[in-house]
Amino acid sequence: MELESIMNYTIGLAYRAGNLLLNHENNHVFSKKNEFNDIGAYVSEMDKKSEELIMKMISVQFPSHNLCGEESGLIDKNSEYTWYIDPLDGTYNYIRGYPMWGVSIGLSKNQTPIIGVLYFPKLNKLVYAGQELGAYNNEKKLQVSKLDYTDGCYSVPTYKYQEKQQAIIELIEKMSTTKIHHCSSFDFACLAEGNTEVILSGTLAPWDSCAGVCIVREAGGVVVNLNGNDWIMSSEYIIAMNKYDNSIIELIKNKKLEILEKNFLIPEIKRSEKNNPSQIEKLKH
Repeated sequence: MELESIMNYTIGLAYRAGNLLLNHENNHVFSKKNEFNDIGAYVSEMDKKSEELIMKMISVQFPSHNLCGEESGLIDKNSEYTWYIDPLDGTYNYIRGYPMWGVSIGLSKNQTPIIGVLYFPKLNKLVYAGQELGAYNNEKKLQVSKLDYTDGCYSVPTYKYQEKQQAIIELIEKMSTTKIHHCSSFDFACLAEGNTEVILSGTLAPWDSCAGVCIVREAGGVVVNLNGNDWIMSSEYIIAMNKYDNSIIELIKNKKLEILEKNFLIPEIKRSEKNNPSQIEKLKH
């Protein structure tokens, strides 16, 4: 199956999972996680139901693929490619009735994200991309902003857990404004749309990042690690920018940081050169 077809299939998955979440928004049970590095995080029964739906559909369509979900962890089938799934990004927003929550589904090849789909049902917002297919918001092609970071906005994915808080404070002081959405996928969407200029994190899991990284890059943005090299799925720290700025990298890199290593299986997949966003509407059903 060509990359464009896989992307369109992924869009259909995101719509189905998003509609499931939307239909149960006011009728769900949630609890507080008690896991290392997840202090203060929440999980709802709908996180699990959404992930079950997505993983089941992927397993039917792509039975040999690996799966890596926030709730299930890695299901290793010794495949050359893997899906990364956050079935409900922004769970706390979801349970409190705040509209910044959504479904994030990504696919990577050789440690490089090649498909990203983000769907925010309450906002009727679909953001998606495929490698060399471009990035779109409801069929409108996306482009990052051209602002210098000192005139721009910094989106904070999970400020409570940021290891380099002093560096982040210094960065915030240099920038015009800061946004905190408590939904990393929405932060990536904002960067791709030109509404944010910088995202930093050393705590995002691969299911938090895979889809968003693909979208930002296809919108013309840059995503690197602490050494300024292209970010890959096994990278420890993520620096996403509307354009490459070494001063941001140096500011973050020069602050001491201990990061837990994350090792995840990375896949292979074919690439298509074509895209037809007009097909998206029919995938909603």
